[in-house]
Amino acid sequence: MEWWQRLERQAHRSGLTIIGREADTLNVMQCSLPTRPRWPALLALTLLSLTAGTLPLWAGVSAPLPGDSPIFDFPENAEFRRIDYDSFINARTEELRGAHPLLLRNGWAEWKREVIASGNYQYIVYAAGRDGKWPLYSQGTWIIKRRFGSDEFSQVKIFLKSDPGTYIRIRPDADRSRLDLVIKGGVFAADTPLPLPFSRILVSTVADIVDLTRGSLDWSLLDPDPADYGAISTLDSEIRSRLRSLRYADDGGLDAQGKPVFIASGERQAAKTAGLNCSGFAQWVVDGLVKPVSGEWLDRSTLSLKRIATRKSAAEPSFEDSLDPYFGLDWTRNLALAAGAVLEGLPTEGPKAADVTRAPFALVEGESAPVNGDPAYRDFAPYEEDAGFASEGIPALLWWLAIKDPGYFYLASISAQDMAGLRHHYHVSLLLPWFDSGGTFHADVFESDAETSLAALIQRTKGQMIHLVRVKAEIAFDPPALGPTQIH
Repeated sequence: MEWWQRLERQAHRSGLTIIGREADTLNVMQCSLPTRPRWPALLALTLLSLTAGTLPLWAGVSAPLPGDSPIFDFPENAEFRRIDYDSFINARTEELRGAHPLLLRNGWAEWKREVIASGNYQYIVYAAGRDGKWPLYSQGTWIIKRRFGSDEFSQVKIFLKSDPGTYIRIRPDADRSRLDLVIKGGVFAADTPLPLPFSRILVSTVADIVDLTRGSLDWSLLDPDPADYGAISTLDSEIRSRLRSLRYADDGGLDAQGKPVFIASGERQAAKTAGLNCSGFAQWVVDGLVKPVSGEWLDRSTLSLKRIATRKSAAEPSFEDSLDPYFGLDWTRNLALAAGAVLEGLPTEGPKAADVTRAPFALVEGESAPVNGDPAYRDFAPYEEDAGFASEGIPALLWWLAIKDPGYFYLASISAQDMAGLRHHYHVSLLLPWFDSGGTFHADVFESDAETSLAALIQRTKGQMIHLVRVKAEIAFDPPALGPTQIH
């Protein structure tokens, strides 16, 4: 397969439309825009994001596993660590070289105790079995890190979910210890003091650790109530079941009668090729929620309203007219306002009322950190007005939003800056975060006529910004029917 064929395939999956290929370049445009400008700088940036981005280890190399228990019914191996402490865990590192793995069984699981050497460190692992395998990040797994030669303990990492990015990390601190709480790669607490020496931590249960930190850590972050997610899980299924009746069309949206039109002009689309772009798809979903309540579809002209006066900084008038760089931002805000007015009786004034503007963490896990590596945390910037958050923090942010504000989904406007510093909101996605009856977290992603994934979205938007507005999910869902001509 030629290089350009691979890029074309990646572009199509990402909602890009190929509008030309010349020699060693592809000319593309992103689906949220109602016009067809060519932006060499931004397009090069977009293509780079599709090909050069890499996922953090927790997001892409190892996928979360289903079947976890609630945090307060946690699989424990403390009995084995207590037996092993003097003769094994606290033995000299040289004595443990070449130690054979050992299977241990209790009422919780079958555990594999093994010793792994890597560089200057030795890792003592108590891994919980899952379907005949022992992933290093299965729920309940403890990984104790020691330095060769000095035999000093560096840390222990305890996986709270079967997810490489959700754990507590505890380090010795003189005659006490300190704890970090990391969920989906977001550091929700750092250096929380524990009034126990590290040697005591190594023979404690997770329940002991929770009890010691109830006053300083918000453990409700790991204790969702599945009853809170009935509407959003239903909406998730309803959208998925209708995807095959949709097709992608550049600049495709809907009019107030639910008929396919071009967003830029309002002209009707030809029936044989009618479809939706990513912005039109977001409208189609919100239409499906408001119609059962109001009896009406949304008006394209209202959704296309530019909110120049309310933005922190507007583009030059010539760019506003020719490039419409804030289209995705204005469109998602207008959709959220319209939905809020119908579904929640909220005022239509204040176009930023539905914006997500707060993240409860200021650090994220480093991309190159191994499963039990050093705490290579990086700063996570606060909300940037009219731009949102860096994409790398979105998984942790969605988890927090699902816990603290259940029953909402999010319209995401994705933006990047071109070489001249102009920000382009070039793509719209739907993000649905929820927990199922077993407590497993879902962050489902829909774009145009397809379901993609959060991992793929984060990968291709590395270094870019994602702005979120919230919309309330409802059980009743009746979107415009686009007809049998839309079936693939």
